[in-house]
Amino acid sequence: MEICEGSGRALVRFLVRDAAPLNEQLMLCDSVPTWIRDIVVDRRFPKSVRIEFFLLPGVREYNEKGQW
Repeated sequence: MEICEGSGRALVRFLVRDAAPLNEQLMLCDSVPTWIRDIVVDRRFPKSVRIEFFLLPGVREYNEKGQW
């Protein structure tokens, strides 16, 4: 992982798995979204999102000639 300034200059560079010391852990918490930390560090995969939907009868499609 590389934490950079706006200009692209690297401030710190380390592997996420090596972020055991407190300084690296704090930098990781400040700069990486929680969902990435959950997956990479804690190996907790996000729960799948369920989307409910209803199929309504009576909807017809046009055929290639524009007819019902």
